[in-house]
Amino acid sequence: MCSERKGDPPADRQDDKSGKDEKRYEVAVDADDTWQVIDTMTNLPAASNGREFVRLGKQDAEDLADELNTCEAEGRASPLV
Repeated sequence: MCSERKGDPPADRQDDKSGKDEKRYEVAVDADDTWQVIDTMTNLPAASNGREFVRLGKQDAEDLADELNTCEAEGRASPLV
């Protein structure tokens, strides 16, 4: 899912209180018991090719968030548009 990115790697993001790495992408449950992937930099649903990652099953949302966070941590380009 990741592709090589030209340029600088992403900034090291850490939680000031705990010292643990923050994840850019997190999952959240919706009122209708579906799940979404949230981009914590914008507080909006993550999206790719014009499709928001919303109304997902829990496992799908977790898998997408994990992959996107891996791209971010490795300094690779995200497939998000």
